[in-house]
Amino acid sequence: MTSDINTEAQIILDAIRNRRTMPFMKVKPDPIAEEHLSLILEAANWAPSHRHTEPWRFVIFQGEGRARLGDLLAETYKAAAGDKFLERKYQKSRNRCAHVPVAMAILMKPKGVNPEFEEILAVGCAVQNMHLAAQSLGIGCSWSTPALVDHPDVRTFFQLEEGERCLGFYYMGYAADPFPPSKRGDVNDKVTFIDHA
Repeated sequence: MTSDINTEAQIILDAIRNRRTMPFMKVKPDPIAEEHLSLILEAANWAPSHRHTEPWRFVIFQGEGRARLGDLLAETYKAAAGDKFLERKYQKSRNRCAHVPVAMAILMKPKGVNPEFEEILAVGCAVQNMHLAAQSLGIGCSWSTPALVDHPDVRTFFQLEEGERCLGFYYMGYAADPFPPSKRGDVNDKVTFIDHA
């Protein structure tokens, strides 16, 4: 980095560079402090959205409520699997939420004034904001988008109307291990500059 980047910008760039997905099995069972969860949700709420539609919606499962999401995931898997049903996958779906103190459904509720892809991108920005805020608090997160997110049973559970979507499930907990290192390819391989007529 060049020396003319101010401290605030450097902090933001470092947070982006160091953000990692933390598998749900690698978080502590300790409850997430209410003030930490509030900060994470507030960060999400400041995501950009075209025409200020703010299409992100979150349903949070914690405490005994996690079992309701576990049951939904397991029973939906069972309904969708048909003759490919595997008991171990059923149990994994049911028990996934028991490993994290907070599980969240990520929903999209558009206002019908933007193309759908813009609303999906806005929700993605909200989740990125959440992820950055969470990691700054030592909270590991993972975003799962299983094929069943648009299953009729999921839509019914969340009372989704036409145009509304479930965009996956988000699992959170204080990190039990250091955040893993990662790497990216050279950004110059992904950028084309056009600076002439």
